[in-house]
Amino acid sequence: MGSSPTFIFTKWKISEWLAGTLERCCVERRCGFESRVFRCEDIMKIIFCDVDGVLNNANLLREGGIDTIADSLLAILKKIIISTDAKIVLSSTWRINPDNRRLVREAFARHDMDFIDCTVDLWREDRSIEILEWLHRNPQVEKFAVLDDDPDAGTNGLHDSFFKTSFDVGLTEDIANKIILHLNI
Repeated sequence: MGSSPTFIFTKWKISEWLAGTLERCCVERRCGFESRVFRCEDIMKIIFCDVDGVLNNANLLREGGIDTIADSLLAILKKIIISTDAKIVLSSTWRINPDNRRLVREAFARHDMDFIDCTVDLWREDRSIEILEWLHRNPQVEKFAVLDDDPDAGTNGLHDSFFKTSFDVGLTEDIANKIILHLNI
């Protein structure tokens, strides 16, 4: 499949765009260093996952550098995955750079996890719009959670599925338990 065109949207156009200008079907997507194809019936629960402020925190970044992903926080994410059978979609800015996607894949692999896809980069749009675009293309998703330290990720109607972490702390057991409850209801 060829590369997709780049789209730039203004907020006043996004509702019209989400209402019907995209095909409502699963397509082959390129994410990371390999092609992934998934069928509509394969995905039912999704976690949109940020990295900075979720899988690392301010102290870890100061001590380990900008490419730090904490095993202790990955273990909490793994608990969510095991408890909910959810799949991960990378919504972090780490998705944009192939080297960063590789680092995330390697860190996830240490915990027998992977992400199935990435949200698109809609330059200058809130992360919530990028998540809505992904959900629009994947109508088979019945439940999802947005895991992010940026409040913008929970706007545009995503508030009820938004779980805010703190950049100073990252993912906690308390937040993980709330996500598990949310995805399993």
